[in-house]
Amino acid sequence: MACGGSGGGSGGTTATAGTTATAGTTATAGTTATAGTTATAGTSATAGTTATAGTTSSGTSWTIGPSGGTFVAGSGALQAVVPPNSVAGNVTVAVAPLATPPPPQSGREYVPNSGWSMTPTTLSKGAELTLSFPTSTMPPNGRLFRKLDNGQWLPLATFLDRDAKKARSPGMGGLSNLVMLANPNGDWDWTAAGTFWFNNLTVSLPDGGIDNVTRATPTENSAMSVPGDWVAVPHGSYTVTHGRFSVTAPGRGFVATIQAPAGSVPDANWGLVRTFQKVIDHGIIPFIPVLDHDARTATTSINAIGNLSYSWTLGYFSHPLKIDWIKQNGSSLDIYTEDAGAMQSSRLYSLATGPLAAQSITVDGGFRLDDHSFLGERLINGILPPTQGDIVKIDASNGTVTTLLTVVADPGWHVSSLQAARSTRNGASNRIAVSVRLTDNANTQVRDRLLAFEPGGAVDVLTDKTRAVSDVDPPERFLALDVARNGDVLGYTALQVVLFSGTSTRVIVGYDLPSLAIPFATFSPSGNRILYFNRNGDARVTDLVTGAYFQPYPVGLSAHWAYNDNYLVTDGADTFSFVDIRDNSAGFAVTKSPVGAGTIFQVR
Repeated sequence: MACGGSGGGSGGTTATAGTTATAGTTATAGTTATAGTTATAGTSATAGTTATAGTTSSGTSWTIGPSGGTFVAGSGALQAVVPPNSVAGNVTVAVAPLATPPPPQSGREYVPNSGWSMTPTTLSKGAELTLSFPTSTMPPNGRLFRKLDNGQWLPLATFLDRDAKKARSPGMGGLSNLVMLANPNGDWDWTAAGTFWFNNLTVSLPDGGIDNVTRATPTENSAMSVPGDWVAVPHGSYTVTHGRFSVTAPGRGFVATIQAPAGSVPDANWGLVRTFQKVIDHGIIPFIPVLDHDARTATTSINAIGNLSYSWTLGYFSHPLKIDWIKQNGSSLDIYTEDAGAMQSSRLYSLATGPLAAQSITVDGGFRLDDHSFLGERLINGILPPTQGDIVKIDASNGTVTTLLTVVADPGWHVSSLQAARSTRNGASNRIAVSVRLTDNANTQVRDRLLAFEPGGAVDVLTDKTRAVSDVDPPERFLALDVARNGDVLGYTALQVVLFSGTSTRVIVGYDLPSLAIPFATFSPSGNRILYFNRNGDARVTDLVTGAYFQPYPVGLSAHWAYNDNYLVTDGADTFSFVDIRDNSAGFAVTKSPVGAGTIFQVR
């Protein structure tokens, strides 16, 4: 038996590089969907409304037309941004400083020089109003109120920019008298349902007050400590103290909203913003808030506030995240990129599998975004068992199939199976690991080999074992599992997961019986850590440099390394969930679009 082109191996196969063929498949690119929605091919779903600038007026009246626009009064002390098509025809709105301030509302008092009268006007689209305080103090617990037709004053969602001394309220369905009210002592009265605010923090009790809590006091902190991979949002940390050990809100509990100051969170990270909550003796707990990209708010619902003080802070993951994954859609393999920061998913390629099956090609995975291709193998079974097989590369952008390696059996033998693996990270080693099973034509012996090669280069034989068929029960084959950034190989051989590094080998985990074996292992982005599963089916991580072991839980076979060595990500039906292996905590989740099972191949 002879092996041509192998670097240091012995007989059984011949490896040659070669031909290029086109599978006839077509790749479809270009659909974009906002997370939680479904986009059809060639379409784009975008959230939000953009107001185009129209006429700008100042003085005692505004003329608002169907084109909308930006309108100011009092040299910019009042500004209204009205979206297009908010009114059917031209409407004149008289604007003037408010002559008579309103009476106190539930203990909140009028902030001097903050009132404006406006002709009551209904708008079909939400306008944004901004009050500026260029020469006076803007209170930290100020809130905008709008006068309704029945004479009542309606509290508005209010966002304060202390540096610019501005108060903004988006989404207003009409114009009318506008004022700012504030609680003079800064405390909150929690004896009845209501909405309470302080700087960029708003807390609502939607379903009733709290017994025996007459006052709660909000304060702004310096940034509360957040986990090491997170960045605290400036002016996003608040403490609420009260006079009881713990309190529970009725019904829907407390609803806390924090607005991130303009520019404090990079747009690429916005979808990764989380609310961290700290209760004395209970540590810091991350919550997944409801995020409003346009208003830059994060809203979290909780039931109880305990131990005399309670803190909220916002943090965002320090690295923008894109999750690249594959979804089987009928007879096609669709490749998506989930942009966690922008909260949207894009379909990059769609590879039809029917033409590949017609050529006896099996897609093996190993998708790489930097060359937009899968790995696969081709075994053509005719009247006789195949005497050769190919490792191929399949371009998902155009369906082209390129032969990377041809394996030829010696006379009297045939190729029973082929399988290949490579690193799926952009910029990693191009080395490909291959498992080969050969069977003699008398069906008395099997020969399992693990090979490794770079396209166009020599083939290295990592291991080679011949066994009697009667000794292989069940017919346990060798498997190529993963390739590290530096070209090291993980393989499964005879009840062991083995690391092949240069000329040395290292057993990562061994199994007693084939029924207990889990032939799965993968390198971390640096290549210094390995995720595998022990004989009990529990996930384990070993650090090759320090010898440390981690036990991430719960993590299944869908787990993939995130962008660094500290996080794993698992694929669920509608979310990607991240687990910090250092403390076994669930770091955060990212909504999938489209939903459904898939295979993660890269986080970047």
